[in-house]
Amino acid sequence: MHLTVATGALVVQRLGRGWVRLCTPQGVATWDGMHWSSKPLSSHVTDRVMRIITAAEPDVLVNLLEFCMHWLGAGRVGGALVWRLAGDPRELAHLGFGAAVSIPELDLTCRTHFAPLLNALAQYDRATLVDPRGRVSTVGVHLRSSERTRREFTPSQGTRHTSALRFSSDEPSAAVFVVSSGGALSIFWQGRRLDTD
Repeated sequence: MHLTVATGALVVQRLGRGWVRLCTPQGVATWDGMHWSSKPLSSHVTDRVMRIITAAEPDVLVNLLEFCMHWLGAGRVGGALVWRLAGDPRELAHLGFGAAVSIPELDLTCRTHFAPLLNALAQYDRATLVDPRGRVSTVGVHLRSSERTRREFTPSQGTRHTSALRFSSDEPSAAVFVVSSGGALSIFWQGRRLDTD
């Protein structure tokens, strides 16, 4: 992806299991042996998200989107990342820490930390907490919802997406980035799903 952006070249990768990935200046297309899927580059999504989440720190957002779309998504590792824009994310009211795990601190603004974070998220289910500066030290957190949001938002698109939508309504200072095991990214902010296409 970085090579494509820097040079404008088309980059073709042969992946495991016979998959093929094509990176173009417009986006990434993947052949899984049966059909093609495509998604935009994370850099194209950043501007759209910044217009809605205006308090987002641009450097953190750029790297958070790249990690979600081009690492978690490409690796077919599902996950939910809760980014609190101000304050310690561990102090959010609607979190459950019964199965949470503390990991050595990783920094999403440092690309060399992407591989160990991907490895950690491949091992733990539930949500990962991201602080305002992009640091991660807690994984495996349960997203809880209030009675109000359980009434207001009926289940849709699976447990992870429903939990993220409800949580984002209960905790308006946090954006929730959900990557499905199929690689698609959904972003939830203040009780709505953002358009990232």
